[in-house]
Amino acid sequence: MGILIKSPSKTLATSFYTSDNKEIHYQIHRQSDASKCIVFLHGLGGCLAAWDKVVEEFQQLGYTTIAVDLRGHGYSSRPKKASCYTLERYANDIVELLAVEQIAKTDLVGHCFGAMIASTFSSRYTHRVGKLALLAVGDKAPKFYQRLVGNTLTKKLVQWISICLPRLHIKRRKRYARYQSTQDFHVRRILSDLFHTSLKSYVLASLNIVQYDISKLSRNMTIPVLVVAGMQDSVYPQSSTAQLARHFPGSKLMSIEKGNHILLLNNAAQTTEAVKKFINQKT
Repeated sequence: MGILIKSPSKTLATSFYTSDNKEIHYQIHRQSDASKCIVFLHGLGGCLAAWDKVVEEFQQLGYTTIAVDLRGHGYSSRPKKASCYTLERYANDIVELLAVEQIAKTDLVGHCFGAMIASTFSSRYTHRVGKLALLAVGDKAPKFYQRLVGNTLTKKLVQWISICLPRLHIKRRKRYARYQSTQDFHVRRILSDLFHTSLKSYVLASLNIVQYDISKLSRNMTIPVLVVAGMQDSVYPQSSTAQLARHFPGSKLMSIEKGNHILLLNNAAQTTEAVKKFINQKT
């Protein structure tokens, strides 16, 4: 059952408890026609505030918008166990959120880690997705993740270390405006991600990223898909985003010439316009 926190205008900041007793916070701006709905999923180390300017654009077009604090992020719970951070568990959180809000079908927009979750959800619950927009993500986990925790021994070692990691974190929204025009591996921004998320949640979510493989998820998906990529993205090179798009026949691939991995900060207008055009296009 949703727990109301505040109510500015039509936008409600609220939360619910999942079937595994974790609190998930989200913001919903509900229109009279809830059949036009979009769920926005942020990236690793982020929070729902990453979408503030984006959701306003869609609200003006009459869409019900839901921006989620993924578990381990923002104001949501920070579980202790790695099993609570699987992509499937994240996808199930979205199913349960839609049940709370009584929304049968939605469009999904995800950035990087959020795009992995959106793909997982779309694979498992295809009938509940209208359109899928994937931002700054490729066909598999980034190669440096695969090298770090790709083998069983290393993964077990990191899981063991994570037991000792604290869940302490900064309990306020991240100020994204501070990090506009930053590069992909900007130290202060990454430290901000860690301190707002907690070392434990960041590491445990990262461990599950290596399981992401679009070739295993796209088999049952026939929905319209948009892939937006930065041509200067050093996390996901163009070869990886192009391979992602190839898994979805008829998908659209948009490359932003001066875009890096941080599309929502550095290329917000172009990214938003691409998603708006895709969502509004009749199929």
